[in-house]
Formats: sequence, structure tokens, C-alpha cells
Amino acid sequence: LRIPQLETAKAALDAATASLELAKLNLERTTVTAPFSGRVVTRNAGTGQFTGSGTVLASIYSTEVMEVIVPIEDKMLEWIDLSDKYHPAATVKADFSGKEKSWKGVVKRVSAELDSRNRLPKIIIEVYKNEGLVPNMFVEAVIEGREIRDAFSVPVDYIHDNALKIEK
Repeated sequence: LRIPQLETAKAALDAATASLELAKLNLERTTVTAPFSGRVVTRNAGTGQFTGSGTVLASIYSTEVMEVIVPIEDKMLEWIDLSDKYHPAATVKADFSGKEKSWKGVVKRVSAELDSRNRLPKIIIEVYKNEGLVPNMFVEAVIEGREIRDAFSVPVDYIHDNALKIEK
């Protein structure tokens, strides 16, 4: 080859090498990672698919902490102490696949709105170490209530028509 053709081929090789490096850099920048450990609920884009800015690629929920939203009767709220410094303990239970599982958590807050279906207030329980707890699972919540001083428990058998009945 003559010198001009050789220099043209070298320039083309350099340009191709630069294009390859740019493509590698762009590929590295397109790796999608979540800022937390979690599980993918829905996937809206696949490998090699072109997407635009603002496209929702996936829906993910955290496996580190999960918020469980529980409707509660409004008259029960007076028994739950929710201050800035205190968050009552809660246990979330579910019967799933024939086995009862439970998770420990804390009541973080009361929702700012009522449940649109039943008009009840909602409390939000944060559950850590939530392996096996899945979004939209039916659960039962047991919440630590406010302490009542100078009180004692009475077996339910002694209560009839909302009155204490004691026989000799």
C-alpha cells in the first residue's frame, strides 16, 4: 500500500477504536441499578430495547424495609401513642401457603387521608427483615397500645352485655 492509503486506513482504525470505546462507555452508563435491595414487580423494558427519557423501566419494592398500610377504626386511634419520639411496636401476621408467618415492625404514622373504600383511617407500619412479606398480601396487625395505669385484666367469660358479671 502507498503512504496515503496506509494513513487513511490508520485513521479509519483510530476512528473505529474511538467509536468502540464510546460505545463501551455508553453501555456502562446505561446499566440500571436500584438505590436499594429489592425485588422487581414489573418490568417494562427489555435488553436491547430503546427507551426515551422519562420512561418507567420497572417497578421495584424494597426488601430492606416495607410499609404495611392497615385500616383501623378511628376510635382505636386514641389507644395508640404516636409521638415524634415514640413509635409503638407492631407485629404483622399472615397465613400464606398454609403457614402462619409474622414480622416485627413499628407504627410510623397515620395516613393523611381516609381509605376511599371504607372511610377508615390508615396507619403505616414499617417492617424490617421482611423476607416472605409480599405487597398486597392480606395481613393482620397487632399493635402495642397505650398503657392504662391502675387497671387489671378480666377474663372475657366474666363480661356479659358490656358489664362485669361476678357470681358467688
